[in-house]
Amino acid sequence: QMRSEPVHLYLALAVFIYCAGYTLITVRARYLYPVFAIVFAAGAGGVAALMRSRRIKPAFSKMIAALFAVSFLYVPFDNLKDAVYSGRGYYALSKKLFDRYGVSGNIASDGRWMETLYVTYWLNEFHRARMIAAVPVFRPRHDTGYPAADSRPPRYRGQLRPGASEAQNARELSAHRIDYLLIWEKAAHAPAGWAELTGGNAPVPHLRIYCRP
Repeated sequence: QMRSEPVHLYLALAVFIYCAGYTLITVRARYLYPVFAIVFAAGAGGVAALMRSRRIKPAFSKMIAALFAVSFLYVPFDNLKDAVYSGRGYYALSKKLFDRYGVSGNIASDGRWMETLYVTYWLNEFHRARMIAAVPVFRPRHDTGYPAADSRPPRYRGQLRPGASEAQNARELSAHRIDYLLIWEKAAHAPAGWAELTGGNAPVPHLRIYCRP
């Protein structure tokens, strides 16, 4: 029978190697979910070994096991609490951009990559709903013919390069056939010749929307 010490050493080594690889990139909580599973397995094994050793009273060992299990419930419930209505703002903003300005086609931004990606997702959903309004609801999503070959649904192509000149931005926007540019930063400058749609009446502070001439 394998001793418990080498097993826990291997588990600790696995956690170290897994986490070491992510120190070179942006770390998000979901990247560490496999580590949580390893830690839970190691902790459960330790609690089980403690209960089999009979070094403590059974009631106290059961209390330790319960506390160990409850400690792993905090993060999921905390994530659920933070996720409630977390995307409502993006939905509302995308609805305004779609209804007021008809934003579609290729989209770029000067920053806020994640926010613009979420906004583009909902813009695409609104565009899809309009395009397939006549399609029966019982047809599967992949059989609706969306997007059509000749249509230009909303697609986020990324953000402008930080520190690039106005001429470089203009070349990038032209090369990627950008139709709409979302400028989030107050001090950012729009490319020459592009028309501003918001006109100082943006749905959120400092957001300006420009359309290709």
